[in-house]
Amino acid sequence: MENPIPPLSTEEELKPLVDNKLIKVREIKPILPPKPTITVSYPHNWRNLTQDFVGSLVGLILKETSKKPKDRILGSIFHEGSCYVDMNRERLVVNFLNHSQDSHLLMIDPDISFKDTLLEEFASLIQRAPEVGILAARVDIRNGLPVFYYQHPDGVSLVHYAQAFKGIREFDYVGTGVILLSREVLFSIYTQLNHAHMFSLMIEEGTNRKLGDDLSFCKRAKSLGHKVYGTWDIYCIHHKDYPIQSRYPSAQEVQITKRD
Repeated sequence: MENPIPPLSTEEELKPLVDNKLIKVREIKPILPPKPTITVSYPHNWRNLTQDFVGSLVGLILKETSKKPKDRILGSIFHEGSCYVDMNRERLVVNFLNHSQDSHLLMIDPDISFKDTLLEEFASLIQRAPEVGILAARVDIRNGLPVFYYQHPDGVSLVHYAQAFKGIREFDYVGTGVILLSREVLFSIYTQLNHAHMFSLMIEEGTNRKLGDDLSFCKRAKSLGHKVYGTWDIYCIHHKDYPIQSRYPSAQEVQITKRD
């Protein structure tokens, strides 16, 4: 049955959803919080490791290992391989909490390429906004559109936000293709859920719609009081062409905002 709620058609209608959501990254002050250290991880099924991803990872490792030890951001590297992506993400979180001393876990899907400065870019943002515990990079999935969403006032549809911005902005949902998660947030979610799965697929109450692992994670995190953020400043490339509607059917019900 078609959704009776009309789609958003003007920027004026979108404005109430996005006002006051932008965090302006603070200017660097003489004293900053301790430099973060980051565990890089990637969930895979042994068949979806792309050449672009491997090349990017090797470049990042070479850049980090060329630094003096005190200047390095890269801590550990974890991977998990099975046919279930959500299960791989769960295992990565458990391994990180149990076996890493780093302050943050960075998950990168193995069909994404990125710059060798990826860790430096993330570290710079979270040093200036240390309250941010869930931060997704801009990963375009089709026609240059990133996975940043607001919940439509109808409570069902999603507003796909694709307008360039500086700094860090709060969203209702972000993609998990390249996402940085703080140890504090992961431990909080893991313990509050009583060790239940934080990435497992959800059936949305009221719509019976199956949510992917990224929307499911964001929904659980927000229900436990955590905020979800995205940044346009860190850009990564997704090398598979997934139509938006195949993953987020309600995205076709609203107008996509245009870039500046």
